[in-house]
Amino acid sequence: MKKVCLLLVLLMLLPWMALADGPVQFAPALQNASPADFARACEEALADTSLAGSTVAEKDGAPVVAWDEYNAFAAMVRPDGLLMLCHFAPAGDTLQVKWHNDLLLSHYQDIAFTVENVRWTGGILPDIWVDLDHVQIQLQLQPQIYLRILGDCFARGGVRVVDLTLYYVTEDLSWVEMLSVTDDCLAEDIYLATCKPDDWRRGEREEEVVYGW
Repeated sequence: MKKVCLLLVLLMLLPWMALADGPVQFAPALQNASPADFARACEEALADTSLAGSTVAEKDGAPVVAWDEYNAFAAMVRPDGLLMLCHFAPAGDTLQVKWHNDLLLSHYQDIAFTVENVRWTGGILPDIWVDLDHVQIQLQLQPQIYLRILGDCFARGGVRVVDLTLYYVTEDLSWVEMLSVTDDCLAEDIYLATCKPDDWRRGEREEEVVYGW
C-alpha cells in the first residue's frame, strides 16, 4: 500500500518537476506589460552596459519589440544612430540582454562623418513576431519586396536561422513567395546573433563571438 501511495504522489508531482526543469520565464508583470512598458524595460536592461542610452525604435508609432514567456527581441537605436537587433532573456523581475547584432539591421544604413563623431542614418526597421520556440524577423528590402527570417529560439548554439523566404507583394496585397531556403538546405551554424545579409553563414556560436562594432 505504501508503494502505491508513493507512486501516486510521484505521478502528481511530475508536472511540477517538469515545470521546474523548463526554461526560465519572464515575470508575470513583464509578460502582461504593454509594448511601451516592455520597451522601457529593454532600455533599462542596457543602462549598466556599454549600450546605455540606446532606445527601442518605433515604427508607425509603435515600439519594434516582441516577446513571449521566454524570449524577447527588439530593434534598438544606439546613441550614435546605429540600428541593432537585441535578444533579451528573463532575469528575475527584470530582463537582461543576451546578445545584440549590430550587422543585420545596420547593413541598410548610411554612415556620415561629422566634426564631432560618426552618425548612422536611415535604415530599415523590421517587423518582429515571437511564438514560443520561434522568432520571425521581416525586412522590407525594396518596395513590394520582403525578406522573412525564421529563427529557432531553442536550437543548440543559439537562435538558429532555419528559414529564409523572399516575398513579392502584388498591387492587390497578395503575398507571393519568390524564393524559400528551408532548414534542410541551410547550414547548421547560421545564428541570428551573428548573421548579416551579405554573409549569412558566419559560423560563430553565440557564446564564442564578441558583438558590436
